[in-house]
Amino acid sequence: MLCAGTIWMWVRSYWFDDQVQRSTVGTVTTGEGKFNFDRLLWIGSSRGKVAVMTVDTKWPLTRSDDVPVSQWWWSEDNTSLKSVERRYSNWRRFLGFGFGSSKVTMAVAGTANPPMVPAGTVSSSSRCVVFPWGVVAGVFMIAPAWWAYLAAKERSRTARAIRGLCMHCGYDLRGAGGVCPECGQRGG
Repeated sequence: MLCAGTIWMWVRSYWFDDQVQRSTVGTVTTGEGKFNFDRLLWIGSSRGKVAVMTVDTKWPLTRSDDVPVSQWWWSEDNTSLKSVERRYSNWRRFLGFGFGSSKVTMAVAGTANPPMVPAGTVSSSSRCVVFPWGVVAGVFMIAPAWWAYLAAKERSRTARAIRGLCMHCGYDLRGAGGVCPECGQRGG
């Protein structure tokens, strides 16, 4: 199922640009104190490639509850993965793969008007990897291919046993007395 779904998404990526996002909003306590913490997981698909990006942002505390809130959503997106590459000044490409990361820290003056933001430091880190859908399909093809190989091997051994041949080498065992004279395996 995963392999079939991956191939479907691979083909679909040439006609539609899809994205799936998961956003988690909450608070985190560090040695420096308590902060707002937002985490974004973004998965985009476009022109035969898939991108996975994470963005973590920590900023001065404005939330009163400690309960994180997560939300998933899917949408068609008209931006290509080129815009993702432009986000990173250290973007690298290698054999159809792309990767980059960034870390930004800045001081915030704070505002008294809604939305109120206290003064402090905002830090954000982001990482992204882009790879061909064919790699994903290949990974998900390994298990079915292995299963097909083992099934064919078992079918071959069963057919040899039914015909009276050695299950290991295929030598005719009729009249051999239980030991294969060709490979020496017992029970053939």
